[in-house]
Amino acid sequence: MGTVLAFSAGGQNRTKRFKNLLLAIAIAVVVFTAPAGDANTIFASQTGTLNANPSHTDLASEVTVSVFDPDLNVTVLREFEATDSTGNLYELPTGAAGDNAVFKLSNSSVGDFDADGTITAADLQLSTPKAAVLWVNKDSGTFQIVLAQAVSVTENFTVTYRSEHKDSTTVTLRSPSDPAGFTLTLTETTPTSHTFAATFKTGDATATTGATDSTSTTRPVIKVVDGDTVTLEYADASPSKLISEAVVVDATKPSVSITSPVHKSSSSNATVWARAVVTDAASGVDLSQIKFHVDVDRDEIFDEPGETISASVADSVAINQGWNAAVLLPAIGTNGLVNWYVTATDRASNVGVSDSEATAGQQFHKYTVDTSPPAIEEVVLGQAWDPTAKKTVDNALNSVKVKWNEPIKEASIDASRFIIKGQSAETATLVTGVTELDDMTEVTNSVWLTFEDIPTSPEKITIMPGAVSDMTDFQSELKELVPVDKLGPRLTVSTDTAITNGLLTIKVTTVETLTSDPTVTINGVTFGSAQPVDTNEWSIVVDGTTFTGSAAGDGVKNVEAAGFDAALNIARGGVGVDTASYPTGAVQFHLDTVIKPPVVLPGDREIAIVPNPLITVSFAEEIGEYSGDSHAGVTIISAKLDGEDVTSGFTAESATTWSYRPAFLSNDDHIFEVIGRDDAGNTHGAIVRSFSVNAPEPTATPVPTETPTPLPTVDITPVVEAAPTEIPTDAADVAPAEPESVDTPQDSTPVEAAPVPEAVDPETVEVPVPEVVEPVVEPEDPAPEDAEPEAAPNPEDSEEPVPATDDGGDSETPADDESADAASEDEEPVTEEDIAATVAAMRAEDEENFLDEGEGDGDGSLAPEPALTVFGCNVPTGGPEEAVGAVTAGADYLLAAAGLFGLIVARVRPKRRKDED
Repeated sequence: MGTVLAFSAGGQNRTKRFKNLLLAIAIAVVVFTAPAGDANTIFASQTGTLNANPSHTDLASEVTVSVFDPDLNVTVLREFEATDSTGNLYELPTGAAGDNAVFKLSNSSVGDFDADGTITAADLQLSTPKAAVLWVNKDSGTFQIVLAQAVSVTENFTVTYRSEHKDSTTVTLRSPSDPAGFTLTLTETTPTSHTFAATFKTGDATATTGATDSTSTTRPVIKVVDGDTVTLEYADASPSKLISEAVVVDATKPSVSITSPVHKSSSSNATVWARAVVTDAASGVDLSQIKFHVDVDRDEIFDEPGETISASVADSVAINQGWNAAVLLPAIGTNGLVNWYVTATDRASNVGVSDSEATAGQQFHKYTVDTSPPAIEEVVLGQAWDPTAKKTVDNALNSVKVKWNEPIKEASIDASRFIIKGQSAETATLVTGVTELDDMTEVTNSVWLTFEDIPTSPEKITIMPGAVSDMTDFQSELKELVPVDKLGPRLTVSTDTAITNGLLTIKVTTVETLTSDPTVTINGVTFGSAQPVDTNEWSIVVDGTTFTGSAAGDGVKNVEAAGFDAALNIARGGVGVDTASYPTGAVQFHLDTVIKPPVVLPGDREIAIVPNPLITVSFAEEIGEYSGDSHAGVTIISAKLDGEDVTSGFTAESATTWSYRPAFLSNDDHIFEVIGRDDAGNTHGAIVRSFSVNAPEPTATPVPTETPTPLPTVDITPVVEAAPTEIPTDAADVAPAEPESVDTPQDSTPVEAAPVPEAVDPETVEVPVPEVVEPVVEPEDPAPEDAEPEAAPNPEDSEEPVPATDDGGDSETPADDESADAASEDEEPVTEEDIAATVAAMRAEDEENFLDEGEGDGDGSLAPEPALTVFGCNVPTGGPEEAVGAVTAGADYLLAAAGLFGLIVARVRPKRRKDED
């Protein structure tokens, strides 16, 4: 089986959730993506770089040539590799889900299979879904797998990946002394470095041995002379470009001339400033390569610690083809003669040495130390010592550095003797324990002061006598001077609003005068200079919709301001995003130019089943529109329901949700229109929703009315006296007691009155029955309020009812002879079913005619509304006028009911006989 470098059986301790997660990882990882070919280039079309080090050389030096080009990094496809680095088959060990094992690939380093620029577990593809790769070591080729499920029987698997190898490329060399030159082969330093290197030498004759093998110990040589330039060319194939580099051949030493202290001069200071002019016309000299050598202990050895000092970066000045180098020489502990000299090494490694005498050979420079009290070299406002970085930093509030011309004794420092505007220093310290600085005088000769609160602009400092003492206990003298300003002004930055959708005013203030208007940056993009509005106050108006670069788009914007004081110290306001404390103290605002349309309920074409549905408007999508969004509030500025303004009726449920419950709405379509405005002032177009209300009709509360007491059934006596209708005194205001007369339609045939039922004695007085028509009545349109209702004619205009005669005489009944004859024949008894069928048919015809007539202008009502129908007769029951005569008219309706009963019998029996015939 494959060599398992490590195996962990920890599956039994895994939770079920963890195992499921492993299975998901395994399934995701083992989805095999077939490679496109047997080689790939990760960083296609990237321009390579060519470098030569050193860029300057002498007549016999070695130069290293390097090319960096990721295009050349080609990997080899290892498809379905079955054996590991030991030659054994890869074998999946048995175990529970979550157990893991470590294997080692046959080939390393591992290449970038998925070409994402990094080597991860995804760059190895396993042939089995039962395990997944957890990690892979690019250089060693070891990788760890984890079982995605329990494995009870070992099984073999394969691995597909890409491996790196050292590639090579070429560079051509030529010089004026050898125009043909030769081609130099460069080899990749590591399989994945993308850097190719090789060396060559300069000399008096060309030799190509080793030019094609970068590992050869014998290096090729190109012929040069002093002043030549060796040209190197690299042809980058993708993209196609010829890249050149040059190596300058310089065999001339730099010129070094000491200007201070003058040779054989005297100094009253234990330390002196040394200055030298260094020039080199060919290759030049770096300032760091200028060294001052002092025999501090006078033992004629100059390379001991502390006796070789580099030129001061702060005090040296660049000149044409060189430097005016300066440095403060180490303090000499005792009076006496001091030897020293200066060396300078140019970029071609040529070394120049100062010479104090014009005679042959090189002679040291000399000066004599004359001990005296320490003197101040400089006082700097705003400088402080950074113990972490071990260097001096500028722009420190309430800090002052006082530097002396010689080392200061720490125990002698008296903070109370350093005074600015009547305020003594709180602390005065000397840096100790630092020995690795190029300029040790920065720590040995400097006193670092802190004050409680001093101005940001320079104010005169008074140094009282005895503030410090040098190493020989000479006390300092009284000094009053204005410090050098290294403290930038403090700017205060503010915005006129915390959120905007466009214009924003940024204000900058300071307590110190600036040399020019401060500039304002937003997210690192400069938007110009603020304009002055008052003394030490500026403002600028920016438009968020025009932001570009890193400031473009909606989101949280960081504002900074910068300016310069009279000493050209930079002043800053706000906090940069690269500051460790960010965003604490940062000046920020939100840019929001978009408002998302709300979700409105009820939605478009939705149906509400209640008459007062709750209308909600939700701007939930306003929450988290961008990273750091803390202004999600939206206000409804306009809301209309069916054209009526209901804005004031909305209630805020949250910062983004509003609701409104209207009064009862009709069962119909309704239009709702809403407009919202977010915290930034963005408004959206009117959102219109059409919804319907389809609520069940409310159940009317019945109005209590007097229930008529049913009359008992009595036998009709042979003699019936007609009961005259009693007309109330105020007859004009009471509805007639008789049934409403209805004009007979032209196409209707009068119905003959039925004879009196057999149960009635022949001598019974017949009650006059009003002429009736078929109960198919077309409904009429409601009459105007001022028109007299046809359904309730005035008693004065109506025909007087025909009362029954007292003498029992016959009353006139409209009927034809045939109907009378039919009625006189023997008739079958009328059943309840006959009566119910007849009534139902009459009602159906009434409804049909009512609907038909409802299409016209007529009113299908047979009586004034509201009315009660009793056996087909309309009885007024509603309205103040009708109620007055309701009781009086009751008797007439009872008589009419008896007549109607006969009419029903007459209509039913002829029909049944006809059916029988």
